[in-house]
Amino acid sequence: MFPGAAAILLDEQNKWPCRKFLLTGQCDFGPNCRFFHCQSDNLQELSIQVEEERRARERPPDITEFPEGHLEKRAKWLSSAPSSRAEPNRATVFQSPVDWTPVQELAPSLWAPPPRRWPLKPSIQ
Repeated sequence: MFPGAAAILLDEQNKWPCRKFLLTGQCDFGPNCRFFHCQSDNLQELSIQVEEERRARERPPDITEFPEGHLEKRAKWLSSAPSSRAEPNRATVFQSPVDWTPVQELAPSLWAPPPRRWPLKPSIQ
């Protein structure tokens, strides 16, 4: 994995300048040199890039932006909605299959919980 701009900037700022690169503008080691080769304008561009990346991380995402055509697709989807989506407050009654055991004959451990919650035993209260 490649280091980010911040890691490169920190690494370059901690290096000593390459004497041969300063005198001749060239270095026999090239990018493998352990000394600093960056020009001041390159260093400034790198620090600007690091600052932009930091601001992008700190800025909250803009939630007002939608993908291209999202609102049109949503309107089309809502207009083709079946009646079940149009009436969300309508309660659905569950009916179990005929060959199942009636709920009243099931063991108490298999009953659905009451609407509020199970009553606590007097010893627990």
